[in-house]
Amino acid sequence: MGRLNYINRKIEGLKLGNAISKDLVKRIPPSAGSRAAFRDPVVELDVSGKGLSDEGFAEVASALIESLKFNGDQGRVVRLEELCLTNNRLSATSLQALSPIIKLASNDLRDLDLSENNITINTEAEVAIWEDFLMSFSHCCVLRRMDFSRNALGPRAFEVMTRVYAKQEAVDLVLPADLEQVQSNERRTSTEIAGLGRRLRKLSVVSDPDDLDSDENKDPKSDRHKGSGHGLSAVL
Repeated sequence: MGRLNYINRKIEGLKLGNAISKDLVKRIPPSAGSRAAFRDPVVELDVSGKGLSDEGFAEVASALIESLKFNGDQGRVVRLEELCLTNNRLSATSLQALSPIIKLASNDLRDLDLSENNITINTEAEVAIWEDFLMSFSHCCVLRRMDFSRNALGPRAFEVMTRVYAKQEAVDLVLPADLEQVQSNERRTSTEIAGLGRRLRKLSVVSDPDDLDSDENKDPKSDRHKGSGHGLSAVL
């Protein structure tokens, strides 16, 4: 299994994105790394906390698509099982780059972590990107988890999610903090989410360890708990 872990690399951002891109392309013939890639094409890519930004991830995405598409006489050079992109300053723009990757890896992808990024779904363009992104999972057959915790997705993201996943197989969802606002201010949306929950194996809300204090210890005048790091995590 090819574990591509860049956590300890000193470079970040676009420079790291270029480095990852080169490493992935090296797996494609006639590059020297192709022999090892043919023997073991399974890849787990971990780029946690490296500040890639949309620009840096665009480089990674391009190389991933190229390597995932390759299928020579000896087989494939990349079978993407895990992709960890937590804390990389990614926006909805990167979801657009991710959609074709998810489709290409639909038979292998097990874990996708997009937590602690800057993904928000507010504008019409972002809604369109989000819906296409969610639809890209429609043929995933071994996916176990996708994590969006600590992203201020917003109510519109849940409306689209409900519409899309009401048609899909059961998933285990952990929803962001702003679900409470959706449930209180958008009764129609919360009703739809509740209906979706019945189709899921489990529906729960998680938070920061700091938010697990008893109610007696909470300051009712504080908004700290309203902005806590709840997040969307789906596990099949």
